[in-house]
Amino acid sequence: IEKVTGCTPSAFAYPFGTASDYTKATVGHVREAGYSCACVATPGKVGPGSDPLRLPRLIVRDWDPDLFEDRLREWL
Repeated sequence: IEKVTGCTPSAFAYPFGTASDYTKATVGHVREAGYSCACVATPGKVGPGSDPLRLPRLIVRDWDPDLFEDRLREWL
């Protein structure tokens, strides 16, 4: 990514990202690589107690604008 964009990425997303797709060692490697945050595929909201290397994320599809607005209202 850095070669293509010329920018060093600071965030990481675990591929697939479910609890069985990463381990404490994986998180350690992400930390050692210098990422400031990383997302897992566990749905949820980020809050003050969230682990920055295990941030929940929500799946967004190619929804029509009305459905996307409805989902945002549910999440926020």
